[in-house]
Amino acid sequence: MIPQIWELPTEIRSRVSSQSGRQRALTHDGHLVLVLHAAPVNGERDRSCVYFWRDDKGEWSNSGRGGELSTMLTLVGDYAKLADGLETAQETANEAESLYRLLEIASPLHRASRNFFEALVQAKQLMDDNTLHAELQEYCDQMASIARTTELIQADAKHSLDYLVARESRVQSAINREQALSAHRLNILASVFFPIGTIAAVFGMNMHHGFEHYPAWLFWVVLLVGMAVGIAISGFVLGFRASNFEDLVDLDADTE
Repeated sequence: MIPQIWELPTEIRSRVSSQSGRQRALTHDGHLVLVLHAAPVNGERDRSCVYFWRDDKGEWSNSGRGGELSTMLTLVGDYAKLADGLETAQETANEAESLYRLLEIASPLHRASRNFFEALVQAKQLMDDNTLHAELQEYCDQMASIARTTELIQADAKHSLDYLVARESRVQSAINREQALSAHRLNILASVFFPIGTIAAVFGMNMHHGFEHYPAWLFWVVLLVGMAVGIAISGFVLGFRASNFEDLVDLDADTE
């Protein structure tokens, strides 16, 4: 919360609750209050807040450690250290897990640094004071650079992660296609020899059916008939699948 000892206009104090809310600039009667967040650590969502107050005489105070604008320098330095750490981590992030962890840190850091920068720009726009503009300009430039760096890191990590996912999907699709092709070949082979196996099972039963006294050429006749039936069945299956595939293609064409 804003320190109670600050002699702020009621209009400013009434616009800040017990929770800091988003980063922003508040002004009234020459007073300026900056609501800024510390750099998020390890992607945490809860932000510690630091308030900066510039009174109508141009004197600075803050709710953190240090005086005047020294605490803002520390805040900006923390953002810069995290951004540098992300750049280092990005160089070795080449797996999905490491890229996801990188995004977990880069995303909140980018949002926080961008909002930090926008709060400083808002303060400069609300206060027509060249001295204030000069005091905040360096911090604006640094935060703009950090926001841009984290944005690029976030975008590159997301693109790398999308590429890994697409590559893994392509490999998995190729594996599935090979498995389906192998299963299809086995089905064709089974359809050819299934009638032969059935006939052999029937004639292999220990029953007197009269065919055991026929000459050997009957065996070859039965074998050829069984193969012919198997080939006919496999041809029917292949033709049925081909017609279904053509119907699907025509349906897709009609849909487009």
